[in-house]
Amino acid sequence: MAEENVTEEERKEPKEPRSVSRRRFLFGSVMVVGGAVAAGVAGSALAPTKAEADGGATTEAPPTAETTIAEAPLTLQKSMGYVSYDSAQCAGCYTCMAVCSLFHEGAVAPELARIQIVAPVMEIFQVQGYTCKQCEGPSCLYACPTGALHVDAKTGARVIDQEKCIGCQRCIKACPQYPNSPIRFDAVKMKALKCDLCGGDPLCVKFCPKSSSVYSTKVLTFVKKEA
Repeated sequence: MAEENVTEEERKEPKEPRSVSRRRFLFGSVMVVGGAVAAGVAGSALAPTKAEADGGATTEAPPTAETTIAEAPLTLQKSMGYVSYDSAQCAGCYTCMAVCSLFHEGAVAPELARIQIVAPVMEIFQVQGYTCKQCEGPSCLYACPTGALHVDAKTGARVIDQEKCIGCQRCIKACPQYPNSPIRFDAVKMKALKCDLCGGDPLCVKFCPKSSSVYSTKVLTFVKKEA
């Protein structure tokens, strides 16, 4: 009797998933950046779910950030430049982080600085720094579901509107430098923080001891891009 009650529709093969819309790409771009890419499945835009295998409703798997950028490109204003870091010249003094957090947050809080310097205590001369590259194809911006991450009209910097930020941290995980992303997270305010080039004159570059005119070599440099 059970076999007779099966409808003709239920005997059909599951339909192919519909193509992913631009909005869906932008909303879910980074959900599998860590797990899917590491597992070697970044090339699969869609994957069958357990529900599909059981004959249930089809579900579209979220794409990677790389797929999002390739499938849904946006024409963005270029940033006027970005802060470049030279680890060979850095002494790990953290001045840049102190200045950055003091200017933006009103307090010296290195963990909230938009530039991150990592100097392991037990590893001499292994200082590393991470700065926002103001990417032309910013995966952080594509990953933001609210439009909080946008392009500043004056500098072209990819900046975060604190009023619109919901603290989902998708921009942080979408950054190519993750898990050392220079996009920070304020656990008190529940907001993401990102380099805004200080309005076009980055203070981290200006106050870095070895980036002043006294020295022939520089740790931080403001590299200006062609318009």
